[in-house]
Amino acid sequence: MNKQELRKTILDKINKAKNVYVHNGFSEFYFKTNKSDLLYYFRKTYKGANCEGNQLNLLEWLKDFNDRASLKDDGDLMFD
Repeated sequence: MNKQELRKTILDKINKAKNVYVHNGFSEFYFKTNKSDLLYYFRKTYKGANCEGNQLNLLEWLKDFNDRASLKDDGDLMFD
């Protein structure tokens, strides 16, 4: 997948989610958050990293973000 396809896939996952849970590595639990917080973080990081000379790192970050975000059948998005 190229970066545009990955970006669209990630945004679709987030937008389709009913509930968003983010894993906290320190406590080993998932904490409920809202979609707007995750969208804000994603868009801000993407915008800051989308520059010439950083495309390979951006693509790896997108792949990692996509792998860490899993949308369950019940509409819960689990992000670790």
